[in-house]
Amino acid sequence: MSDLLTVLMQPAGIVLVPLFACSVIALALIADRTLALARLKGLSRQAEQSVRRTASEKGASAALAEVKAAYPFYGAAAGVLSENLHADKYLREEAASLELQAAGRELSRRLTGLTTVAGLAPLLGLLGTVIGLMVAFQALEGTSGPVEPGIVAGGLWQAMITTVIGLVIAIPCLVCHAWFRSRIRYRMADAAALLTSLSLAADMRGERT
Repeated sequence: MSDLLTVLMQPAGIVLVPLFACSVIALALIADRTLALARLKGLSRQAEQSVRRTASEKGASAALAEVKAAYPFYGAAAGVLSENLHADKYLREEAASLELQAAGRELSRRLTGLTTVAGLAPLLGLLGTVIGLMVAFQALEGTSGPVEPGIVAGGLWQAMITTVIGLVIAIPCLVCHAWFRSRIRYRMADAAALLTSLSLAADMRGERT
């Protein structure tokens, strides 16, 4: 505790306050997106196979009704596709795609915050290090006679702490951001593939609503 207070009392220690704020924000964003993905409801592999089977046996309308009854995160896009089965293939798929993109934007909320914190934290850490180096060399300049290594080493050690903390904050943010984006792309690709296959099934069976 005394070491922490010593660091905070140094000029470079001022940077620890925004770094602490960055760490709190990063933890909140990671927890929020983790919970959002955990609650994200899609169709299991068995359910998707059942929907495709229904499309081939009973038609796309019945398959889309089955999808909507499961309330997946892309249920609105399935509803738009169902309502526009009578339209041209390009138009109905474009309408469903726009609705699916809206669902994707909702899932991607706050991910920009993670990249912002990941970029800001190392810069703040570097700022603290530069301030610490300036103070250390200023003390060195005012020293006459033989230079004791401890005069510089103590200041450098305290200065480097902010860079380390900035990197410790940034690395998990980057890793989590990449993982979140990967999971979202995977879910969106699965949804798009299923909806496209149902649209194709409607054309193959010549369905009209």
